[in-house]
Amino acid sequence: MIVKKVNTGKSLNVILAKRGMSKKELSAIYPCSQSQVSNMARNRTMSWESLERLCEIFEIEPSEFVAEGQNK
Repeated sequence: MIVKKVNTGKSLNVILAKRGMSKKELSAIYPCSQSQVSNMARNRTMSWESLERLCEIFEIEPSEFVAEGQNK
């Protein structure tokens, strides 16, 4: 079995750029601090709960979220 590593931080950065949304704007919607959003965008991993919440906010499926970081 081959396991691919997923860079969720890259996915988050790509999605934010595509939507013209700042980390500050996301932090208000999430809700969390801007530094927490920055940490999620810098890290290569995040909790499943964080991924689910971001997918709810962006109205996308987890597979779409992951694909954004792999395609760019």
